[in-house]
Amino acid sequence: MYQEILAFILSTVGWVLVSSTLPTDYWKVSSLDGTVITTATYWSNLWKACVTDSTGVSNCKDFASMLALDGYIQACRGLMIAAICLGFFGSIFALVGMKCTKIGGSDRSKGRIACFAGVNFILSGLCSLSACSLYAHQITSEFFDPLYVAQKYELGAALFIGWAGSLLCILGGSMLCFSIAGTKSHRQTKYIYKGAASHSHVSSYPRAQAKSVNQRPPPEYSDASKMQHFDKSAYVAHDDTKTDAQHSTRRTTENPAASEMRKRLIQIFGFLLTSLGWVFVLCTIAMDYWRITQLGGQGGSFIIKVAWYWSNLWKDCFTDSTAVTNCRDFPVLWAVTPFVQGVRGLLMCGITLGFFAVVLCFIGMECTYIGGAEKLKDKLVFAGAVLHFVGGISNIAGYCLYINRIARTTFAPSVGPGVLRYDLGPPIFLGLVGCFLIFLGAVFYAVTVCYVLRRESQVVYANGGGTYMYPRTRGLYTGYYRPSRLYGTYMGSRLSRSSKISKISQTTPTKVSERDAFV
Repeated sequence: MYQEILAFILSTVGWVLVSSTLPTDYWKVSSLDGTVITTATYWSNLWKACVTDSTGVSNCKDFASMLALDGYIQACRGLMIAAICLGFFGSIFALVGMKCTKIGGSDRSKGRIACFAGVNFILSGLCSLSACSLYAHQITSEFFDPLYVAQKYELGAALFIGWAGSLLCILGGSMLCFSIAGTKSHRQTKYIYKGAASHSHVSSYPRAQAKSVNQRPPPEYSDASKMQHFDKSAYVAHDDTKTDAQHSTRRTTENPAASEMRKRLIQIFGFLLTSLGWVFVLCTIAMDYWRITQLGGQGGSFIIKVAWYWSNLWKDCFTDSTAVTNCRDFPVLWAVTPFVQGVRGLLMCGITLGFFAVVLCFIGMECTYIGGAEKLKDKLVFAGAVLHFVGGISNIAGYCLYINRIARTTFAPSVGPGVLRYDLGPPIFLGLVGCFLIFLGAVFYAVTVCYVLRRESQVVYANGGGTYMYPRTRGLYTGYYRPSRLYGTYMGSRLSRSSKISKISQTTPTKVSERDAFV
């Protein structure tokens, strides 16, 4: 089980690294510099080619139509997208097939599912490894070609991240495939045991033999009296206003298996909702167009656009009608607008809390074998739900702060005509949808825990108010539980021979000896 958990962690980390390289800049980079000062930096990725001057202003040009692209760029795009899709399905199959989860069927079926997940991760790593290697081969071929006169590039940081993620995916997938070797299908032999023929001696039949004995337990241990022998060695309370028939009906109508299955499904649904919500929030941090405004053509036409101004949490950009984008990164942290710093901090805090919430909820879910006892798992789920809720509040506060800034600038009457008035961009709405999914998943988690607590508070252990119930002990091979009995009755201390002689223990109606006194 621990091998599978380690393999899942390695594969998931590798898949995240591979996914992060797809939108990352600097797949290839080149610099124009003198001896010390760099005057310009040329860089490209799978979607655009850019140049950044010494003032920090970047001019980018998106690639033309897909049919006009170079063949190696199209191949790298397809391989990277295939790697991400394979890694996604591999993660799902790994969660189902791991031994630490209670879904997926028998051990044999779970082993096959885990092996299939490992194959998906291996294919994902091979696809991303092929894409990065193909891109690197093109760069090195152009660099060492003496007849190539265009701009020569070097390997960018994104390629090294992609290679590292590919190796982790292959390593984790291989470990998942090898984990099936530890899954052995043992045919379980069912032993049928019935009560022994006599209670006066221990049965001499071995446990592996099924010896059928047609003997029923005595009347005092019949089904009607099971309620009187509950293994709770303590005084238990009982509501006298409810009849025995009501308690019996409650026990017969409640199905523990159905209740447990319902709890599992609700928690799985909550896990999917919260995970999807956090993915949406993570995507918004790197997305463009948090706020956007457009400038029309001749006469302010709303059909023909000549320019787009847009911003996100990291830069301000301008895109003209020729699809050339000029961007300027925000300066140092201390010079950034305060509301941008606030939005950054709130989103980072929310994502950090969400990470710990996902881990706690996964450990405490009913469909996993990790986390300890049931009560401890419920506490972990409740703590994860609280962290989800707090993280969602932090995220929605960041989005609302950004919206408030845009609304104040747009509707303020004192703002001059030369100031740009922005509209809300798509990342704002995507982030709000993600926060709603996080809140909904946290509610599902909390409902499962509160339902269990409410059900435990309504359990009635035995009939009779304030009655001490003897603990049940199992007899040897008798087929039923036998309560412990107390032989004899305590009649007080007995007079010893010495006390009779010394008459120390003699009592009178008004005098009690020190030996028999109870403090």
